[in-house]
Amino acid sequence: MNQSVSAYLLPESDGPDARFRRIGIGVLAAECLAVAATMLWHPARAPVVRQPPVVSVHLVAPTRPIPRPRPQPAPPPPKAHPQPRPIRTPAPAPTHAPKPRAIKHAAPVRPVARPHPLTPKPAPQATPHPPVAAPSTKALATLMARYVGVVRPRIQARLRVPAMLRAMGLAGHALVEFRLAPSGRLLWARIRAGSPIDAVNEAALAAVRKTAYPAFLAGMPKTPTTFEIVVHISGTG
Repeated sequence: MNQSVSAYLLPESDGPDARFRRIGIGVLAAECLAVAATMLWHPARAPVVRQPPVVSVHLVAPTRPIPRPRPQPAPPPPKAHPQPRPIRTPAPAPTHAPKPRAIKHAAPVRPVARPHPLTPKPAPQATPHPPVAAPSTKALATLMARYVGVVRPRIQARLRVPAMLRAMGLAGHALVEFRLAPSGRLLWARIRAGSPIDAVNEAALAAVRKTAYPAFLAGMPKTPTTFEIVVHISGTG
């Protein structure tokens, strides 16, 4: 087959141009044969199926719009302070100097003769009384015992036995302390050593407070004095 093609295409002359032409035709024929052989020996490839492109969609939360800052109001214009008006001080009134007065001189005083003071006579001195001797301790204790002997019957006369003691047949005694003025006036009274029965203490203290006391005996101290006395109460009769 190649011989027939080349015989058909070759010209009759054998010049240099004809030689190059034959070489080009031979190269072209070889390429055609190579293409035909490739098509015969290699099977047809399967058509390539193109996958559609995958589009991924991401849902994004819409962002809140950033609020725009509000425009600040313009500051108010400064208030104009009224200027104080100057205070006019009135001019001082002219003062007139006082006219000097004529000074009258008093007439000289004549000395008056005064009588000589009388010398007082000395008062007669009183004859001092001899001091009263204070009573001795023994004599004072005797006076106190006599005064208490006068006071005790008066307190017993004022004593009232409570009905509870009589009903239960109870008895008791209480030591009462009291203070008297020299006139016999009671200043205060209290239980010094009481009985375990409250009714006995109350009755003894009430009797001391209700008693009328005589004035202190002659020779007793003229100052408030504290006394102690035991009051006996019996509900047995």
